Amino acid sequence: MSKGFVTQGRLARMATVVIISLVLFYLPSALTILREGVARQWVLISVVMSTVYTAMFCLNYFVLVPMSLKQTDGKFSYFIINTLVILVVCALVVWWFNSMGDLCPPNPKRPNMPPPDHPEGIMHYVKFVMRDGIMMVLSAALGYAVKIGEERENLRRRELEISAEQRKMELTSLKAQLNPHFLFNSLNSIYALIGLDPVMAQEALHNLSRMLRFMIYDSDSAFVPLDKDAVFIGDYVRLMKLRLPASAEVSYSSPEFISPTLQVAPLVFLTLVENAFKHAAPDSSGEYYIRVALSIEEGRTLRFSVINSVSAPAVREIDSSPKSSSSIEDGKRIGLENVSRQLGLLYPGSHVFDIYEGDNYFSACIEIEMKALEDKNQKM
Repeated sequence: MSKGFVTQGRLARMATVVIISLVLFYLPSALTILREGVARQWVLISVVMSTVYTAMFCLNYFVLVPMSLKQTDGKFSYFIINTLVILVVCALVVWWFNSMGDLCPPNPKRPNMPPPDHPEGIMHYVKFVMRDGIMMVLSAALGYAVKIGEERENLRRRELEISAEQRKMELTSLKAQLNPHFLFNSLNSIYALIGLDPVMAQEALHNLSRMLRFMIYDSDSAFVPLDKDAVFIGDYVRLMKLRLPASAEVSYSSPEFISPTLQVAPLVFLTLVENAFKHAAPDSSGEYYIRVALSIEEGRTLRFSVINSVSAPAVREIDSSPKSSSSIEDGKRIGLENVSRQLGLLYPGSHVFDIYEGDNYFSACIEIEMKALEDKNQKM
């Protein structure tokens, strides 16, 4: 969906909310206007207070509630701000009534009401302020309830989309990783190593079994510990390295310690690594490399980057037919679009996904705020 349609839909929802609030809070004013014998000044008072109620509703719906949802102590600040706003508005109402007496005549039901400095007059203002204060509290509560209900519905819809997207990604990854062709090539590489380097063959077999265990058991969850996902990527890189020529430089780095409280969607980084091994080739200078790195930048951002060498454009035109080149590029593009869509569902507003393709290299980088990873751990 394009940004234009998203913006139009958001503006339409905002306009609908404002119109409904206007109708809801101005309806009593309309009924007052239709009554016979009502002074023009009381109509003005009713309209002004209806405007105040509408403003309180919109302030909560559009500003205070979204702000409280983004902060850790949001509920406390939300109640404090609402309380201050209501007290200030009530004080302004009393000041307006006292300073604009010509616009606010005595109540027609009580023509002989005592002056404001009389105890009965003071009680009249107290009752009036209490009534308006309660109405403002109800307006704020209505804005809170409507916005929270909308956020919960959005969260439920997003969870359904995430679940469907993850199932799709898992099926794609399972087909790519657990199909007989992959297992046959991996076992064949390990078999060839047995005679050359039994220790390395044993380590490769251990990596393969650990990968299968992760794919079958751990990746079935919505989120997995980041340290386990990091180990899986390392096993994959080391296993795929066996299928490359000895001249290829393959490296993988990750933090020595990753907090077990950090959780990430399983296999979300795997597509980038798969693309690197699938499309890497010696560049124009003969360098052949794949570099995968997982790091935590300043304790705030998780950064996963993959960079690999590619053949020069002229070499690609000679070695690849237009059909096969188009097929490869389409496969790469679809895989990267899936990653971008999944990140948008999982970490909206909390991630950056950058892709850059040069003449001799291709790089992809995912950055996710640590807070988003911790929040996922707490919510799921």
